[in-house]
Amino acid sequence: MFRKLGYAELLGRLLAAINDANDSTDNQPDRTPDPTPRTGLHGLHGHVLAGLGHTEADAPGARRADSAERRYALAGYDLTPRARTLVQVSDEHDRNGQSWTACLDAGLAFAPMRRDEPEDRHLGDLTVIATVDYLARQHGPDTRTASVYLDNPPRLYDQNTPVSLLGFAFDLWGISPADVGDLDGLGAAEILPRLDWKPSARAVSVLISVQACEASGHPWGVTARIAATLNVSTDPATGADR
Repeated sequence: MFRKLGYAELLGRLLAAINDANDSTDNQPDRTPDPTPRTGLHGLHGHVLAGLGHTEADAPGARRADSAERRYALAGYDLTPRARTLVQVSDEHDRNGQSWTACLDAGLAFAPMRRDEPEDRHLGDLTVIATVDYLARQHGPDTRTASVYLDNPPRLYDQNTPVSLLGFAFDLWGISPADVGDLDGLGAAEILPRLDWKPSARAVSVLISVQACEASGHPWGVTARIAATLNVSTDPATGADR
């Protein structure tokens, strides 16, 4: 039986892999250290599959030279067209020795050109947490949202430019200022369903907590740590949740 794997969930799992690799002590020049065991699944997408609970034993027909797309299929995942493009492009760059962040950037440049399906807009707490962590690392953990935008909840955009942590998160997820429009000023958890996104109950809890931290003036690094350690007991969990 195949499980549909959409764009937002896959993006979150790629971000989590990149965050994990950046925490690795096995630093190599111009190459992202691979935190997966050398005897197990390898590479950026191997790390994603390991995070999904898979081992090489789950795909006995797989070969080390197989593409990531084939490895997902052997593990039982049906990729949406947008997720498939993200896999194909990022895997090609990974095989060419690019850093995992460069692999992701390349995938993000092409994947949004493909049509999206409802599964592409399924948002779990894993993607929210991984995105906030990634952005705090990219912008610097001491970055704060400017006080002029700290309404409750903070604004996402100003003059079509992200101005808050979740504004940058929406941008990374492919949600434009034009999509949000007059909804800006509502909470992120309220905006997403109005844009036909489907955040899980756990994702909603994390989104509300992140914006509350922002509104209190916390640095993004602190907000990311709070999000990562949040004990969300809301049930049921979906496949896109941790």
